[in-house]
Amino acid sequence: MIVVVGADQLSGVAVVARLRAAGIAHRAVPLGVPTAGGTPSVAEFEKTLVEDGVLDGADGLLIAPNPNGAEAPDGGAALLTGVIDRAVAAGASRVVYLSIAAAHLSPMVFHARTEEHLRSLDVEHTVLRLGLTLEVFRPLIRHAAETGELPAPEGAARFAAASRPDVAAAAVAALTGEFAGPMLDVTGDRAFDLTELAAAVATAADRPVRRTVAPDAELLRTLVSTGMPEPAAGALLGMIRFGENGVFGAVSPHLRALLGGPGTELAAAVRPLLA
Repeated sequence: MIVVVGADQLSGVAVVARLRAAGIAHRAVPLGVPTAGGTPSVAEFEKTLVEDGVLDGADGLLIAPNPNGAEAPDGGAALLTGVIDRAVAAGASRVVYLSIAAAHLSPMVFHARTEEHLRSLDVEHTVLRLGLTLEVFRPLIRHAAETGELPAPEGAARFAAASRPDVAAAAVAALTGEFAGPMLDVTGDRAFDLTELAAAVATAADRPVRRTVAPDAELLRTLVSTGMPEPAAGALLGMIRFGENGVFGAVSPHLRALLGGPGTELAAAVRPLLA
């Protein structure tokens, strides 16, 4: 039986869906979203785990942390490592933690601290350091499907972005399969540029879509018009611009190895994002 802590986070939701589809017994444990009132303390959360018997009978533990951490000085590292300790004490023989690329350089210190804690334990574990997911492009993809144009700054940046369902399948494979390791980078198994993304949207939406060049200010207005908050729109623009440095184009072999074959073809991965 698998316990998924962070089942209310986007990656956790996808993992639970994958476990359910595969008929694998599991328990879903929400972490909650930080609010002005704060998140549960370590003691409160661990008390809930004990009183509800959440970890009883657990063979494996998967943690999908809140991407922004918790309302605590350590970002929630103590809470996450405490969950791991309790799961191991309860008999869990394998732990999978969904981290981020270059966690040791990230200001989100809870990732690096949780990774370090896992390395100190005598338990089989896999840290999946996740790169971009295709879902970050969803506002741009939906705009392209609606208008027939995918606007972006001039350039040929490539993005090795995996779909979230593929990431979830890889995480489940790391928990239950034979292939795993202590730390694996997870990207898409191939990179695409925005012209190729436009072609994938065209196939998925069954209409012509062309990639166009848009100045930064125009693209920001377009993204905000789709309903994106301006800071999020600025972050997406910045990511596309930063991609010109080649930082998002590197392809790791680990997704293909975990899945036992190629990831979802780009147009097929785009199709669910149109809804």
